Amino acid sequence: MRPIRVLVVDDSETDRLMIGGVLRAAGFEVFSLPSPIGVTREVTEKEIDVVVLDVNMPSLRGDSLAKLVKSDPAFDGLRVILISATSADTIAELARAVNADGWLRKDELYTRLVAMVSELGSSADD
Repeated sequence: MRPIRVLVVDDSETDRLMIGGVLRAAGFEVFSLPSPIGVTREVTEKEIDVVVLDVNMPSLRGDSLAKLVKSDPAFDGLRVILISATSADTIAELARAVNADGWLRKDELYTRLVAMVSELGSSADD
């Protein structure tokens, strides 16, 4: 069985490297993009199971991209986790509004991200 494939999309290189490192250390296959441009191509070509999307990006907000992806039947099994440094209430509300599968504050990435990706990634084919 292949490892869960995760795409990390964050305009912060530091955050992309940190998130990727945490996920790789947990055994996931990780890809990353510095912007939302090319996400759908990457998801299709790499057979991505879970996308970790930063909300606050300059070209297109992560929640807007999540809404587009979650409403497209072509990406039916794809799981989306929104991440942000904003308040828990704000990120939770955004996640609900776009039907994201999960959300985390950036200060929770070290403690909760691996478990969330494991859970969502293993259910991506359901």
